[in-house]
Amino acid sequence: MKFKYIAAAIIVIALIAGCAGAQIKKGELEVKIDPEKGIAPGTIVSVEVKAPDDAVKVYGYLDIWQDFRIFLKYDPNKKIWFRRQMIPVDLVFPKRGEFLIKIEALNKEGEKYQAEKKISTF
Repeated sequence: MKFKYIAAAIIVIALIAGCAGAQIKKGELEVKIDPEKGIAPGTIVSVEVKAPDDAVKVYGYLDIWQDFRIFLKYDPNKKIWFRRQMIPVDLVFPKRGEFLIKIEALNKEGEKYQAEKKISTF
C-alpha cells in the first residue's frame, strides 16, 4: 500500500497501459515536475504535462514501481494534464538517489507518446 502512495505522489500521473502493439512517439510531451530534487516524505509534488491535442489519457510511473500508474487530470483552460499530491509522511524509499519518471499519453487510435524525466531524493 505504501508503494502505491509513493508512486502516486512522485509520479503524480497514471492510466491503463495502451495496446501492446501501439506505436511509441518519444519527445512529444513537455513535462514539468516541481520539485525535481530533494523529494522526501511530506513533500508536495506537482506535475504538469503538455501533450498533443489528441491525447485522451495521460499517466506516469516511477521506474522502480512500474505497476503503479498514476492518472493525471486535464485542465481545458490551460490545456495541460496535471497532478499535485503530497508524498505520504510514513513512506520509505527503497534507496536514496535518482529515479526515472516515465510519462505516457494515449490517443483514441492507441498511439502512445512517451517522455522521461529524472528526479532525486537529495
